[in-house]
Amino acid sequence: MPAARAIIEHRLPSRLRLRVPARRGSTTYFERLVACLAEQPDVEEVSADPRTAGVLVLHRGDERAILGAAGERGLIVLEPGQDQPEAPGPADGRPSVNALLAGLLAVLGCVQLLRGRTLGPASELMWNAYALAGLMRGGPGLPLIGAAILVKLVQGPVLGSASSLFFYALAAQKMAQQEKQAAASGSASSM
Repeated sequence: MPAARAIIEHRLPSRLRLRVPARRGSTTYFERLVACLAEQPDVEEVSADPRTAGVLVLHRGDERAILGAAGERGLIVLEPGQDQPEAPGPADGRPSVNALLAGLLAVLGCVQLLRGRTLGPASELMWNAYALAGLMRGGPGLPLIGAAILVKLVQGPVLGSASSLFFYALAAQKMAQQEKQAAASGSASSM
């Protein structure tokens, strides 16, 4: 059986959604594809739904290597131009707005460090720990942030400004909505 054309429908740095329309309904094919992708060391989770021809790959590595293994086994062939991960910034070589914002915040952090203002209130540290846990699935910095939270809870101030707390609430609500949508699409694709 020749390799099936795979379409990358969506990609994030650690998440890849494929569609293999030519194999829609073929449970055997998708079982083989899931088994092949799951064998890759950087793949954390793979799920497929033969009814929709969709495949979701959660990974922490190079997607070219992950998909290359399925290509070498003759399971998939990517559409032309889809074999390269999307560039993180704009195509014209300029840094993205997020990259500029990250640089600016790092500079402002250095200014505050030089002024002796090393830690914010406990609520800010808790938010940073929550964000770090979500971004890095734990990460080596969590124990340090946890210790800083305890120090700030003992010393006071516990709460940041109202605008910071409202921002945290809105961001957490948005993350919860995205998590709920991802869970709904994940449960739909695993059926």
